[in-house]
Amino acid sequence: GGAPPPPPPPAATPTVAAAIAATEKPLHAVPKGKGPQGKAHQEVFTKLVLDASGHARKLVEFERDFTPGYQTAFGIMCETEEPHGFPIDTMLFMDWRDGHLDEGLRGVNKNTPTFLYSMPFTETKIFFEETSLVDRPSLEFDDLKVKLAQRLEAMDIKVKRVDEEEYCLIPMGGVLPKFPQRAMGIGGAAGMVHPSTGFMVSKTLRTVIVLVDTMVDALEAQKALVKDKGGVIDADAISDKVWRAIWPADELRMRTFMCFGAETLMELDIKGTRMFFETFFKMEQSVWGGFLSWRIKPPGLVKLGAVLFTKFNNYMRFNFLASAMPFMGSFVKNFVGAQNTFDSNKWGGLGGFRLQKGDKDSIVPGQGPIPRPTGPSKSSESDVNDTKRIISSSPLDFMTQMAGGDMDTPRKASTLRPDREWIEFQQRKIFSDQAPIVDVLLPLRTGDTVDVLVVGAGPAGLAIAAEMAERGVSVGLIAPDTPFVNNYGVWMEDFVEMGLEHCLLHTYDDALVWFDDTNPAGGISLGRQYGQVCRRRLREHLLAKCLAAGVKYAPGLVDTLVHGDATKGEPSVVKGTLSAPSQLGSEDEPDAPGPAAAAGAPRETFEVAAQVVVCSTGHNRDMLRYEQGPNPGWQTAYGIEVNMPGHPFEVNKVVFMDFRQADPEAEANDTGVWRVPSFLYVMPVDANTVFVEETCLVARVQVPFDELKRRLYRRLTRMGLSVEKENIIEEEASWIPLGGTPPVSPQRTLAYGAAAGLVHPASGYSIVNSLRTAPKFAEAVVSGLKAGGSVEASARGWKVLWGDEQRRQVGFYQFGMELLMSLRIDQMRNFFTTFFSMPVELSAGFLSNRLTSLNLLKFALTTFILGNNQLRALLLTHLVSGGAGLRLGQAYLHPLLLAAGVQVGEEDLRSTTGGGGVVERKSPPQQTNFISYAKDVFSAEKQGMMPGFQGRDWWAVGSVDHDLVQGSNEGGGDDSEGGGGGGLNSKIHWLTTSEDFGTTSIAQARGAVIGWAEPAAMCERVIDHVNRRGVRLSFIITELTGDFIKDAHGEWWLLQVKSFHSEPRPTLIVREIAGIGARGERAVQSARGSRDTYGRGGAAAAAAGGAGG
Repeated sequence: GGAPPPPPPPAATPTVAAAIAATEKPLHAVPKGKGPQGKAHQEVFTKLVLDASGHARKLVEFERDFTPGYQTAFGIMCETEEPHGFPIDTMLFMDWRDGHLDEGLRGVNKNTPTFLYSMPFTETKIFFEETSLVDRPSLEFDDLKVKLAQRLEAMDIKVKRVDEEEYCLIPMGGVLPKFPQRAMGIGGAAGMVHPSTGFMVSKTLRTVIVLVDTMVDALEAQKALVKDKGGVIDADAISDKVWRAIWPADELRMRTFMCFGAETLMELDIKGTRMFFETFFKMEQSVWGGFLSWRIKPPGLVKLGAVLFTKFNNYMRFNFLASAMPFMGSFVKNFVGAQNTFDSNKWGGLGGFRLQKGDKDSIVPGQGPIPRPTGPSKSSESDVNDTKRIISSSPLDFMTQMAGGDMDTPRKASTLRPDREWIEFQQRKIFSDQAPIVDVLLPLRTGDTVDVLVVGAGPAGLAIAAEMAERGVSVGLIAPDTPFVNNYGVWMEDFVEMGLEHCLLHTYDDALVWFDDTNPAGGISLGRQYGQVCRRRLREHLLAKCLAAGVKYAPGLVDTLVHGDATKGEPSVVKGTLSAPSQLGSEDEPDAPGPAAAAGAPRETFEVAAQVVVCSTGHNRDMLRYEQGPNPGWQTAYGIEVNMPGHPFEVNKVVFMDFRQADPEAEANDTGVWRVPSFLYVMPVDANTVFVEETCLVARVQVPFDELKRRLYRRLTRMGLSVEKENIIEEEASWIPLGGTPPVSPQRTLAYGAAAGLVHPASGYSIVNSLRTAPKFAEAVVSGLKAGGSVEASARGWKVLWGDEQRRQVGFYQFGMELLMSLRIDQMRNFFTTFFSMPVELSAGFLSNRLTSLNLLKFALTTFILGNNQLRALLLTHLVSGGAGLRLGQAYLHPLLLAAGVQVGEEDLRSTTGGGGVVERKSPPQQTNFISYAKDVFSAEKQGMMPGFQGRDWWAVGSVDHDLVQGSNEGGGDDSEGGGGGGLNSKIHWLTTSEDFGTTSIAQARGAVIGWAEPAAMCERVIDHVNRRGVRLSFIITELTGDFIKDAHGEWWLLQVKSFHSEPRPTLIVREIAGIGARGERAVQSARGSRDTYGRGGAAAAAAGGAGG
């Protein structure tokens, strides 16, 4: 198309005309003007077309699936800091050693061996390449990068600069294009890659001469024929001659022999590969050199095979035969008949075709790309051609790998942004589309008296307030005036059943799961509809119900709750602080400054009386009493809603769980430490916007948000998805305590929602359960209030929440939660594979909290039957260990135990006597959830675990809280080695003398707020406090390092001393305490003579105890 071509040049000057364009398949014998039309197309007419598009194979056609092996290599042209040590005049052809690899990579290398290939240029400039000779499927470039990095580190070669990276992906073997065919081929497009070595250039350049000579001769002959007899040139006849010239019978036999060799090499492990090449290079150079250069003819190839087999030892002969026999029939047929039908399938297809990555340990888990969810579900290599795309990089940066980059390296919890700040960040969000509650509901004023006062205005609080008011009682509502901030996902049938489908922002036709890298790229369908809740619509719906029912509201925080004597008809009195909208914190973090808070903002007090008080304060436990027992598990998630044009997630499908891990698995070791599993959760918004979240389902020690953020970005990078900061619409930090001890029931104060334990202990779902249970709970409380007053209302309400059936259900779910906490990633995958394979009514009922206690036993039996032996062993082991089975038994036998007089749990006598009692929010009956998880995080770090990791003794983390200040080791005397500083079972020495941080003064650091970035000032404050108050100590502290936490009231506390330096006190002080006796004097003299450094709970306590401290 376009302008007419220029006039032809003189005949003596050959010409080549060029165009840059994307080429489509050629249309043969098409009349001019009948080809593809449109502005984007241009037509070029030619007598002959030659495909030299390499491995992209743009024009040639194949009769059968193209199923090659692949040679994969990652190389760097680099400058080293010191001379690399390789001889300048010698290239390194193959180095198969793997002793430098860590244990995990060495295990992978056993079945998918790689070698080093290098070409030096100067003393410091060199090309290094880590190469997989041939394998199917191809190895991942990231795996090769890690291997090369470990190899260079072992060789003590430090890379100063990488000038160029090389990504080499070469199809080797497979069928040739069909011929004859109209389009001719050369190079990679015509299968001229050596199937056993990957060499191609020399073969191609030699073949070019044959191809051109044949083509020119045939074309000239055709022109002469047309000139003599008329007609047109027969292009098919020309291409036929060309194909037969470049692939004569002997060349086909040679290629068949090499394909046979490639298949055999792919079957050998590292030992067999080494022995093969050791024997191969002992043959005459003309033989092995002829094979590598594609020059040895069929008789020579037969001789080569015979010589190799003769020189092999018995081990190698056996392995060679075992590797070669599955392909022998196809080899003989094609070698003898000079055919182009060599079959890469074992036993001609009867033995299966090795293609899926799960068939061999060909990748390091957690490295390399993660297939995008819209990718094909591979059944054959013909579905894709990875060599069509330009490969210029891979997710893992090589220099970062050499240096240990942030995205790939977890950091200690103490160096991360505190999770408390993340939680406050989440709760302080403002959404302009959610109206302030004070603009919707009638005001609740100080001095008012209501029948029911609900504390908390989340989904559960608004729902229960509306339901109670609809039953004819007066209801007041007190809570910070904040929006709904969390993203909620629900199963469609649950919201449809409640008539709330209008509150969904997005609906999804299906939910997808992935368990590991062997699953189809498109995921596994669960066949269930899913929905994303619209926070604004749900809030407006619940507020409208509250308004219609007459609920009154005051923005504020409750400070004290005094229950009156119910036998005398006295109400409960609630006092607190009022505030303008958005000036206060959230329910979970009440004392955190709100988004609109300002210094000196006025806070008026209020007083309200009520017959019944219901706390719906989320995970805040300040106003309620809970039973004694183990801490909860922790579900944490970090997510972002982001503009990502053309993202690969199908907009009508939610990614429910993708357990393909972001990181490599932890190395096996004696301590049994493993990485806590996390999964990807995705809710697409539209074709260009998506919500992605990295979620830890449940962990004994909370996985920090910064660690989940690192995992999410590493996962997205491995999926080839980039996130720009300016494209992030919203960040989310979701924090959900799971399980733990239930509230004391009955107690005078009622609870609802998460505060009442309505969070599903094994999944984290709560909103559906809270909304669905609200009518039944409200009916019980209101009927009890009308029948017998506040005490009866509390008793009936608690029976709905924690009756015998509910205890059995929650006990079962908590048993499941504790099981999940103990699982490593392979065990977790095993469990969920079984879980989603059981009947839908069981799996769906479990997730939706619908199964009765009897059906839950049926669920357990089905899991045991469908699971494999590993899962059965896990279930049985969990049932008889760790206390989980005992707690499950207590839950199911609860009424029988009570009838037998066995006290299970606790009872608040004030709920039955009607007595008063004062509850103060700032002095809660038990430690807050924040203190619980913070202590566990620091305890785990002290025991040597990184955040996001868990150990064999996972249930014991935090139990060292009870081992307070220790005097000495069992053997007595000073612990000059520092007290066993960090094994999984080591003691942690606490400076505090009580688990209750609210009653310990010696460790409290008051005054100016000191941030995490100012530990020196905090340490100085503690040193000064101890030295001034501890006058009976024989020494003074000169230096101290400690861990600090911030409590719910904004005060900082010394959690534990990591190390300190001491000096003897001045003589004057020693005289003052000289009367304490000989034992003390000896200790004083001992302390005076020492200037020891005590690390991780050393001998300081012994010295202090000996001196009477």
